[in-house]
Amino acid sequence: MRFLGGSVALVALVACGRAPDQPSAEAGTTPPIEYSDRFSALRSALEREIVAASRASESVSVDPETMDLALAVISDPRSKIGRVARTSLAQVPAKASAAFCELLLDRARPASERAAAAMCLSDFPPTARPLAALGNAIVEDREEEVRSACAFAAGKLGDRRLIPSLLWRLKDEGTDRGAAYLAFGLAKLGCLGGIEALREVVRRETVPDAVALASEILAREGILAAGSEVAALLAALDALGARWRAEGISRSDAGSPTPEARLAFLTSAELLNHPNLRKVDEARYVLSKSGRAALEPLEAALFERDPYTRVRAMEVLGWLGPLAAPLVPRLLELAGDPKHRAEPLRALGRIGDERAAPALALALQSKNAEIRAAAARGLASAPFPGAIPSLMSTVEGIDLRAPATDLDLALGCGEALALVGEVRGARLLVDLYGRESELEPEALDRAVARAFAALKARGAEEGGVASANDAASRKAAARAWAGLKK
Repeated sequence: MRFLGGSVALVALVACGRAPDQPSAEAGTTPPIEYSDRFSALRSALEREIVAASRASESVSVDPETMDLALAVISDPRSKIGRVARTSLAQVPAKASAAFCELLLDRARPASERAAAAMCLSDFPPTARPLAALGNAIVEDREEEVRSACAFAAGKLGDRRLIPSLLWRLKDEGTDRGAAYLAFGLAKLGCLGGIEALREVVRRETVPDAVALASEILAREGILAAGSEVAALLAALDALGARWRAEGISRSDAGSPTPEARLAFLTSAELLNHPNLRKVDEARYVLSKSGRAALEPLEAALFERDPYTRVRAMEVLGWLGPLAAPLVPRLLELAGDPKHRAEPLRALGRIGDERAAPALALALQSKNAEIRAAAARGLASAPFPGAIPSLMSTVEGIDLRAPATDLDLALGCGEALALVGEVRGARLLVDLYGRESELEPEALDRAVARAFAALKARGAEEGGVASANDAASRKAAARAWAGLKK
């Protein structure tokens, strides 16, 4: 997958020592930021690839004899007639697949028959027609039995084009059993979101099938034998999730994605500018769980003319974290756009790439409070040792006794310093308890928890704050620690 670069406008700002909201002393020194209809161009290119590849194949019609055989299979697959019918259908895979597609999408049929049709589709090559039928049923079918069978078949087929459909349904799945099978299908396709969802179903212990499904995934990965206790399964799923996250969700990223798979992810990204905010929310969820497969359409979103599309794409890139590192140059460029400066800074911080440190540090000098706070929160998202001088300089100018003090800036700077092992940052956070009510609820407690955990990991004395079990005990321990440090 190719990622577009582009000039990094903010690097020039760093070099000349200007904050990003200050006008250039020399007109025309900053190149204009490029925006275009990148979605349309990418869609057209992918559709041309798909059409060119499919010209040789013709639409397959289903004759009555093939349909009768398929009906015999889904009506009683274990009977002698069903087994003979299955053997006959194996000789005409294209017609058989088309027949099972029709049966799966025939909502007038019993759920058990449609579920059987879905399972049968997993025995045939994953061509466009069965994938479309499975994807439609996963998202639209009202019967959990059918959705679960489709999800299981999707995992067996192993085609990543079904990942967006599985994620769309998982977000709003109303049953634990359905969620278990959707998660299983995603995990079989190598999607980290599947591991996370499967762990949650196993934890609730409401679906007996979930243990077997989790055990199968883990056994395939060589982590844990099947039939383990729930506690051991949860620990093993955590280990697998951590491994996939560290590897960049390598299994779902392996190989070159097909044009059809790329088009499926692009379709989700195009919904980022949908007028229905529910659609927008679902699109963000799907993309945030899709790993590197989401980067191509998200990069296209960063070039779109619609500012809301760009902002929502930046939010998803922040959720993807280090996986989004290939798009850091474009985010740095966008941080110089007057239309939205805070959003790319937040995303850059969450990605945690050192290339963003100069831009984030410089933005601390901005005259705009929102930009300063975004830069501070960005620096607090990951350790940025290179930003220590700017953070220290900013902290020196913070007076918590002054009513007009920017508390969000203080919070971000304090946490950012603590993450790189600077005790001064932890002391600033403790001092903020005096104005805790003026901050976002629980924001200070979350910052204190992360800050003192970072100090502990670096071997610094943290007074037991990191091991406190609740906000009240954490606050008491932090204040006691601060008293000893004075």
